[in-house]
Amino acid sequence: MFALRFVVRARATRRAVVSGKGRPALVFGAGGAGSRLVRMLVAEDDSPVAPVAFLDDDPVKRRRRIEGVKVLGGHEDLERVAGEVGATLLVLAAPSAPASVLEEISATAASLGIDVKVLPNVAEVVGTPSVHDLRDLDFADFLGRRPVDLDEGMIGDHLAGRRVLVTGAGGSIGSELCRQISRFAPERLILLDRDESGLHSTQVGLVGHGLLDSDDVVLADLRDAPGWPRSSPRPVRTSSSMRRRSSTCPCSNASRQRPGRRTSSARPTCSPRRPRAARPPSSTSPPTRRPTPPRSSG
Repeated sequence: MFALRFVVRARATRRAVVSGKGRPALVFGAGGAGSRLVRMLVAEDDSPVAPVAFLDDDPVKRRRRIEGVKVLGGHEDLERVAGEVGATLLVLAAPSAPASVLEEISATAASLGIDVKVLPNVAEVVGTPSVHDLRDLDFADFLGRRPVDLDEGMIGDHLAGRRVLVTGAGGSIGSELCRQISRFAPERLILLDRDESGLHSTQVGLVGHGLLDSDDVVLADLRDAPGWPRSSPRPVRTSSSMRRRSSTCPCSNASRQRPGRRTSSARPTCSPRRPRAARPPSSTSPPTRRPTPPRSSG
């Protein structure tokens, strides 16, 4: 009995799909959401949308019939399948599809002159999905996640009157953070980055100029010496500083002290200079000639 009812229903569904008077549409996503949508569209006699084929990237579903509609390929076959069935509408019914796939298939449909509609996920649909639930594409569909609504009142209470330091303020994320934080009237907004061009661009976007002449614009690198910026920069030893160091060295002053007087430091801070060893005479130097004694007369 069950098999007979299934055959009758399948024939009726196929007949409704073939004789559909609505707009021919491709449905991307042969899963639960897509099958429920097709079942509803086929059941309505005056439906403005007539599903003619499925597209799904799962190779197991290829050539199958779901609610009387055949799966004819994946998203990369959109141009071929649309030409075969004459579809003028694409319905995205794959909530779990990657954002890159949705972006690619939407761009292909736009180049072919095919309109794109989106079936919201189960949380946004009350009851059985219908044609009235289809909506246009939104930027949130390409995020791969639901947009987050911020509580600006709580953020304003937290930032107002505070001193805020933004590291990496010259980058894309840091500059956008600076623009968003400046709307909440902080006491000071300190921009820090090691890229002068990035800081210049961020300051131009905030105050209209990029002179980098404010104390709130810091050109530095957080990977500098520990304790920055409280510690003074490390001095560079030059020839003059080395001469001053040798003049104040306790080792050099030890020879100037009186004999018999001990130095205050039992161990000198620097090692004394070793005397240079005598250089042996070269074997190639000419021999020394003795003076010839004067001859005696007589």
